[in-house]
Amino acid sequence: MSSAYFFDANAIYKYYQDEAGSETVRQLVQDNPYRCFISEWSVVEFISIFRKYIQADGVKKAEQETRKNQFYGLYQRFQNDLQSRLFIIMPIPVQWRADMSGLIIRLAIDPLDVTARPSLKPPDALQFITFQQLCQTFPQTCMVTNDKPLTKVCKLEQLAALDPCNT
Repeated sequence: MSSAYFFDANAIYKYYQDEAGSETVRQLVQDNPYRCFISEWSVVEFISIFRKYIQADGVKKAEQETRKNQFYGLYQRFQNDLQSRLFIIMPIPVQWRADMSGLIIRLAIDPLDVTARPSLKPPDALQFITFQQLCQTFPQTCMVTNDKPLTKVCKLEQLAALDPCNT
């Protein structure tokens, strides 16, 4: 049993939009009030994920308008949930940039089997560093993500990860 959960932006999106893994994410949030954390970055990334949904290939203009209106409602709900602290925002201190850079470098040049090492994009490295910092306060924290490289890094660093699409 985890003492807290850290949700990446894709997991947060699943809370608000029906797709694979949504039920698992909603259940985790419902069962763990005041123990659901996100990074500052996730607030921005959430908007970007929804933009992709609105402007997906093959979506007609009328459907884009419907999705845009849906976004405004869900984004307002997200903001309300942040204010009520359903999700607790982890700030990103400037000094974590060095940690993030170090993680990307270490994953790229570690002397172990390089082909088995995941390659993290900077936003994912930022998510992981934020999660890692949270684990210092709450050691039994679990990252909720369906991002394969993030899951792999958690495993390499011996930290818990849960893919809501595979439960």
